[in-house]
Order: sequence, then structure tokens, then C-alpha cells
Amino acid sequence: MIHGAPVAIVVDGRAVASSQPALIEAGTVVVPLDPYLVGLTTRIEVDPLAGTITFLRDDDSVTIAPGKRTASVGSRLVRLPIAPYLREGGLIIPLAPVARGLGLRVSFDGRTRVLTVLSPAPRPLRTPVPYVTPSGAPTVAPVRVDATPTPRPIVTGIPRPRRTPIEVHQDPG
Repeated sequence: MIHGAPVAIVVDGRAVASSQPALIEAGTVVVPLDPYLVGLTTRIEVDPLAGTITFLRDDDSVTIAPGKRTASVGSRLVRLPIAPYLREGGLIIPLAPVARGLGLRVSFDGRTRVLTVLSPAPRPLRTPVPYVTPSGAPTVAPVRVDATPTPRPIVTGIPRPRRTPIEVHQDPG
């Protein structure tokens, strides 16, 4: 790996563009916080009193602190290859360990200097339970989805008979 060489970052097949490039430092790809990690997370929480930044994605979380080589991934501590640091007023973070901690897959091609980040496949929806037909062949229960459900009237109180008679008019013609 070339120290300080720019690296292209590809997230789910799309190249990430930034005014500050991703670089290789101490054998690790480091990136500025924005836009690289902002696009990989659901939420970022900053705790100025503790001096930490927490990245959240679905059920996964990674907490880092500038200048510290340990990060908490969920409930366990992980040693980072390089401590997050400030450069030109922006926070620089080792991308691969943070992305992996968020449940993403990371691969690096040293020849082309491309770091690829892939989101996991979406979890499948619950499938219908098969049932057995009289013929004995298993089939899948049909699922009916109504685009617009029919509104159901809400009736409250005790029903009362109508007190006024209904007038019937006949047309004379």
C-alpha cells in the first residue's frame, strides 16, 4: 500500500464523491466523517461531554473518540488500527473497522486502490406457512393484499328506533 495515496470508495456500487479524498495512512484507509460515514449510518450521535461519536445503523452501533485507538462495537471493545484524529478541522476515521462494526461488508483492492462497502442483503419478510391440501401435496397459502381497506363503521351506544315516520310521496303523473 502507498502511504498517503488517494483511495476510491464505492458504497453499494456507487462511487462516493468528496472534496477531501480518502487516504491510506499507516496501512489503513482513513476518511473524513462527511460524506463517507454519513451515508453509511442511520443516525450519528455526538456526546461533547464524553468526547465520543456514536454511529448507528439498524441494531448496530460503533462509538469512537478522537485520539483513542479503541472503539466500542455494541457492547464489546475493539482495537482500531489507527486512532481517529482531526485534520483541517474535520474528523478523520478508519473506515473499514467502523463499517464492519455497523454490519457492512468491506473489501479493499490494493492494486486499483478501491475500497468497496456493501450493505447486507435485506432480511427476507416472513413467508407464508405451507399447508397440506387434501391431495397431500404441500402448497403455499395464498396471500391477499388489499390496496385500500374498506372502512368499517364504528357504532357506539344503544340503537334506538326511529321516532319520526318516513313520509312516502307518490308522483301524480
